[in-house]
Formats: sequence, C-alpha cells, structure tokens
Amino acid sequence: MKPKVKSSTGVRFEKLQSKAPRARFALAAFRQRPVWPRWTWQWAGPVLGVFLLLFLGYLLGFAHGSSTRGRLLYSDSRAGSFASRADFDLFWAVADIIQERYYGPLRTKDLVYGSVRGLVEALGDPYSAFDLPGAGRRFFQELAGNYEGVGLEMEYQGEDLVVIAPLQGSPAETAGLKAGDTVLAIDGEAPPVGDILGAIERIRGPVGSRVRLTVQRGDRTLDFEITRAVIHLRSVSLREEEGIHILSITKFVDDTEKLFRQAVNDLLQTQVQRVILDLRNNPGGLLQAAVQVANEFLPAGKKIVEERFKDGKSTIFTSDGSGQLANLQVVVLINGGTASAAEIVAGALRDNGRAVLVGERSFGKGTVQEVDEFADGSILKLTIAAWFTPRGESLEKGLKPDFVVTDDGAEEMVGKAKEILERDEREGL
Repeated sequence: MKPKVKSSTGVRFEKLQSKAPRARFALAAFRQRPVWPRWTWQWAGPVLGVFLLLFLGYLLGFAHGSSTRGRLLYSDSRAGSFASRADFDLFWAVADIIQERYYGPLRTKDLVYGSVRGLVEALGDPYSAFDLPGAGRRFFQELAGNYEGVGLEMEYQGEDLVVIAPLQGSPAETAGLKAGDTVLAIDGEAPPVGDILGAIERIRGPVGSRVRLTVQRGDRTLDFEITRAVIHLRSVSLREEEGIHILSITKFVDDTEKLFRQAVNDLLQTQVQRVILDLRNNPGGLLQAAVQVANEFLPAGKKIVEERFKDGKSTIFTSDGSGQLANLQVVVLINGGTASAAEIVAGALRDNGRAVLVGERSFGKGTVQEVDEFADGSILKLTIAAWFTPRGESLEKGLKPDFVVTDDGAEEMVGKAKEILERDEREGL
C-alpha cells in the first residue's frame, strides 16, 4: 500500500505515477507527472526556418509560457498572460537584424534553443534549467541509476562549481573527491561559469579515458586524475557490524523501492531491533521513493513532508501505518552531501521522534522542480514548490545534526551512532 497524501487539491499519491511518461522532480525529490506537451519541429526551407525562429522563439520563450499542474500550454491570446504584459519590440528588432544582417549561416534550431534557455536562465534560479535533447536523455538514464562518467553530483553555488557528493564506489570517490570541494579546473581549464551541462560534458568522456580535476578544499588546492567508467549505481545496501545493521541508501532512483523492500525483509528475518540509516552523500532523487522509505519507519498518521506552492496551496504526505520498521531504534547519518529527498527522510524521522541525526549539517536543497520532456527530447526543469519538514522547517537551510561529528571522521560517525543505539538499549528506550 502506498503512503496516503492529504492535499488541498484532492490529489492522492497514487495519482502522481498513474500516467507515463512525464516526470516531476526536484533534486529535493523528483515527482512523476503524466503529460508530455506536444509540439514538433517542422522544417520547410530557409524562409519557413526563419519564420519558425521568430514564431517558436515567441511562443517558447517570449510570448507565453503558462504551466498548469498537469500540462504545459502555449498561447498569446489568454487574458492576463505573459504575452499580454510584455513588450516584444526589442525581441522582434533583434530577430529582424539577425535575419537581415548576420553574415554566417542561420542555424534556426540552435537559435530557438538559445532563446528558450535564455528565458529560463533569466529567472536567476540555479535549479531551473532548459536542457538540450542529449542532456535530457542522460537525465532520465541517471534516474535509472546507470550512466557513464566519474560519479560526481555537482551544483553551481553562485559562480562556484561545488561537489554535492561523490557517488559510493565511483571513480570520483576512489580518487578522494569530497562533498564541498569546489572545482577550479577541468583538464587545466576553468569550468564554464553557471553552465552545469557544459561542465558535465567536459568531465564526461569515453570509458577508460582520464580527466584531471583541480579542486579547492578549504585553503588547499588539490589535483585528481580520474579514469572514467560506466557507473552502475545500486542505491540500497545492507550490512551488519557488531550486531547493528547499517542500511545505506546512496540515491533515490528507479530501483530504490524494490531494493529497500528486499532490505526490509532481510531485517525482519534477523529480528533486528537497532538500525543505522546511512544517508551520507545521498544527493536526493524520486519523491515517492523517499516517502516510501520514511513511511516504513513511522506509525500511522505521521506527517512526512509538506509541499508548498506559489498559490498558497500545499500537499501533505503522511504515513499510512503499513511501516514494518516503526518499532526499531534508529540513528540517521547525514553530512554535507545529504540533500533533497534524503533530507526529507532524515527530517521526517527526526521531527516525529523516530531518530536522532548524527554527522554534519546537510546540504540544504528544499525546492522541487517539475520536469517537462518535449517531443524532441529536450527538457525543462522548473522550480514550482518548496519542501518543509513536519515541524515546518525549510529544507533550504539544511538539517542540523543532534550529534555533530565531522565528515573527516567517517568511521567516528558510525561509532557515535552505535554508541547511541547501545545506550538507548541499556536505558530501555
């Protein structure tokens, strides 16, 4: 049974995944949505191409881009629309000059893509982006947990390209990269400012080839030579140390719910009473997977997370009482690489009194992005809501641990978690 959703709009959790293949996401938790907007490219010679440049640039970037919860609509006649409020004289003037005077060939599709990308970038939101078809395909491949690269999750913070987390078992982790490292150079050249896709393209390459990353860590400058590989990310693992089981979730992707259920069954067979939930360096992922994980540890009727929208409405996700780990003693490990969906789980368990947090303050990624995939494979990621913990705390600030242990002492975190669980067992808590 899926966790229930109480929503001011009457939408239930099961509805969110009822129709494929549209997706809603947030590195703070990706949400699935049903509809693909339908528009296609038609090319019929240079005259029509220039017309499409102006017309599609007008529609896709400047005329009107109004988004409903289920479908993206484009129209220039709707009262109160973006088109009716904007002055497009400048746009048309520049488009005319390009058409009449530009010396080189006009690559119409590139100009349209650039217009759309510029519109989104003008929001000034680091998490909203328009990605070209190739990047869109990679985005969904990564959600499936399989891709080529060095295994780094990165974000731009201002003009700095910052490592959120190296993926567990990846070449980047093996080389020694850490959450919080600032990438200064890729093969000796500075990363493109603000262009996360450009940076990713330069880091990725054929399997077996090498890339040199120069990073700043505190007051030190470090160089890492990393061999690229195919990254197969198994998102859930379970191991036992000294009678305490450690359940690690590296990312919330397509296989997380299935693997998590298997781990839960394994735990139940051992009649375990204590567990460490390791969410360190987990950059987030699918919302429904995060809700399912939190639900497993909670009794019925407990708030998991609240989603707040621009119009003042909110959606509250609550546990349904089917959780089989609701009576276990739990400690959650977090660090600066714990972000988004992982922060939702950690916050839900902490605020409901089901766990204490050990480690470092989490990354702080509390917004949700809706992802629209278009017919050509390009995608729009747009921030449309914010997440709040059951106590009403914004996840954008990050979660402060109950017991602070620095990330340099990774084994110390596990040791502290074991100490807490053993103390609670002695005290009968």
